[in-house]
Amino acid sequence: MANHRTTRTLSVNERFGSWTVLEVPNPLTAKTKIPTLCDCGMKGSPSFIALYTNKSTKCKACGNRQYDSKDVPDGFKQFKGTTLYANKEGQIYSSKMGRLVKPGRGGTNGEYLKLGQSYGGEVYVHRIIALVYIPLEDGRHQINHKDKCTTNNTKENLEWVTPQENLLHAHGYLNYKTDKTKQI
Repeated sequence: MANHRTTRTLSVNERFGSWTVLEVPNPLTAKTKIPTLCDCGMKGSPSFIALYTNKSTKCKACGNRQYDSKDVPDGFKQFKGTTLYANKEGQIYSSKMGRLVKPGRGGTNGEYLKLGQSYGGEVYVHRIIALVYIPLEDGRHQINHKDKCTTNNTKENLEWVTPQENLLHAHGYLNYKTDKTKQI
């Protein structure tokens, strides 16, 4: 006969994969409670949390997914409200996937690096790095690549600029030479 304090596991399929409920204590004998496990304020035993195979948890009360951030490499800061982390070298780490993200190409001619729809909509890598590491200034809401290399998304290569400054940088009038324009 099994001990009444033993835990049981339950596997359930979901639309985006399968998840497994782990360490489900017998509700009649569970005496310990775990502190708040979700942003919604849900408290209780581990039976309220389902552990995903990709190191994320899902609250059964509100359905909010929470991802385990303890495996994030050093030097990465979280991009607010997401499971994405950025470092100063322009790399993006996803705690949902547990690895560095390989960005695709975006922009009119594919000149910028971006993340696609699976990350909550298209977002450019340079914008993530700037929002995480560079304080936003009033009136400056566009990002300039100082060396004009649009795939160089290091913190040192990015700066917030006004639309007018960005236009002048693009045409080579502010500190940078281009092949398309002559310096006066």
